[in-house]
Amino acid sequence: MKKQISNSTFFDKKVFPSLLFTFLTFMVISVPLAAGENGTTTMGSIAILAAILMAIFGYIFMQEQFFDLMDEVYDDGDALVFKNSGKEIRVNLRDILDLSSEMTSARRKVTLLLNHETELGHKLTFYTRGNFLPHQNNLAVNLEELNNRITLARGH
Repeated sequence: MKKQISNSTFFDKKVFPSLLFTFLTFMVISVPLAAGENGTTTMGSIAILAAILMAIFGYIFMQEQFFDLMDEVYDDGDALVFKNSGKEIRVNLRDILDLSSEMTSARRKVTLLLNHETELGHKLTFYTRGNFLPHQNNLAVNLEELNNRITLARGH
């Protein structure tokens, strides 16, 4: 089986959110501690408010971009194997209703819509492997070829 997912998925889903929220928590805690006996200044209050707003908007952004990504995706010929949160499912190509993709920063985000519900949902999303230059088409998953394989598997 050929691995199809970007190597940065682990960083995007696990490391980046941990670092961001650790930093923001440190900001919220350290401002009052640094103020000492004089109390929090106006600038300190603004810094705390900014950190809280960054946490809220950061969570919304990460929920939209990263949290729905699969941990691992493998191409197994007539099926794709998805692994996420300790669960593994095998999806036959004929069970895929639609394949859509979009460029996000330097990666291509692929969403597959299935004709049935699975343990991981009926919508499976992952970043494809490739380089950091979005104009080059050297993805491990050639989306056009995958779409053709899906169409053939469904018999259309």
